[in-house]
Amino acid sequence: MLSSLIAAYGVKKIPIQKFAPVILSAANSSNPAARTEAMNCYKSLYLWLKEATDTFTDTLKQQQKDQLKKDYEELKGKPNEKKRLTRSEKEK
Repeated sequence: MLSSLIAAYGVKKIPIQKFAPVILSAANSSNPAARTEAMNCYKSLYLWLKEATDTFTDTLKQQQKDQLKKDYEELKGKPNEKKRLTRSEKEK
């Protein structure tokens, strides 16, 4: 859900620091679906934060970091644009 929210509204409206421990625990989970969704969150964050995302991924396993670096290379040319606007943004 978090990666969908980030893709729809960007990172300015979502307190990422509050969710960082949750994403990290999902990334270290034994459940493969949880790990996949955590990686998707990191990829969504990368579209908005670029290299600043590294602060969230410092404690990941090296294999996960390597995979994210490969995924980041594919995302470098992709623009980050909001898909939806909040009510206050619509009014403006």
